[in-house]
Amino acid sequence: MDDLYSFFLQGRNTRPIHKWHHYFEVYERYLEPFRLRQPTLLEIGVENGGSLEMWRRYFGPRCRLYGLDIDPTARRHEDVATRMYIGDQKDRALLRQVVREAGPFDIVIDDGGHTAEQTIVTFEELYPHLTEQGVYIVEDTHTALWGGAFMDRPDGQSFLHYAFARCVELMQWTGRRENFPVLGTDQNGGLAASAGAFCRSTKAVNFFDSMVVFERARRPVPRHERRSAAPVAVPVPIDQGTGKAPPAPASQVMTLPGFIAAAPAGLGAGAAEPPAQSGKQGGGAFDPFPS
Repeated sequence: MDDLYSFFLQGRNTRPIHKWHHYFEVYERYLEPFRLRQPTLLEIGVENGGSLEMWRRYFGPRCRLYGLDIDPTARRHEDVATRMYIGDQKDRALLRQVVREAGPFDIVIDDGGHTAEQTIVTFEELYPHLTEQGVYIVEDTHTALWGGAFMDRPDGQSFLHYAFARCVELMQWTGRRENFPVLGTDQNGGLAASAGAFCRSTKAVNFFDSMVVFERARRPVPRHERRSAAPVAVPVPIDQGTGKAPPAPASQVMTLPGFIAAAPAGLGAGAAEPPAQSGKQGGGAFDPFPS
């Protein structure tokens, strides 16, 4: 059983903790690599402090652990190894203070108020201050579907809309048709500056039931390449009398010792390569949210 899930199921916490069971598989997938790195972790929305206790047990005493909560009583979870910040997570001044004093972060877990404004503002302020291999987890994103007080932005945007727009932003190089020819050459690096900071520094945006996980990484400009199919190697029997392989027919070519690669039919000497079938169709700009 995974360490985090066993901690939860076996009730090893001394403070109350509230989690969806299916979150633990996601935690283990993305957080396990940090166990030997003494990570800096910021959790937003600590409530009764049970998850802070779990992170401390999981990452060990050298983890730099921070919490942010709107409830002033959450300060009781502060100790010599854990620092608490008190305030609303949509307060940009507070978030910038947290970055100055505690950042950069290897892990941010947003389990705070879950309103669209809180979640989006927090991401905008904190994501640029993740370390190069950092992970940003937003929990309880199903609240974007509940409406009501959770949809509190003037533009009507939910965090799920916002996160999908980041997926589109991730394809700023490949999503522009005019870039396609250049991305198939060794001049592709010349397009580096044509993409924004998020595209250049994000490896993936991963959607799960009620969770979105952003993986930070420095990305090279992508490149595509068409390669011909490799010839199929065919074992060659060895003559027991001579200990040698028989001469290769003219239609075959030798590759590794003891193997012969058969020439693909129709591509012998002087044969023309068949035209490529791209399978691509034309079309207008992609609208991620068609009306």
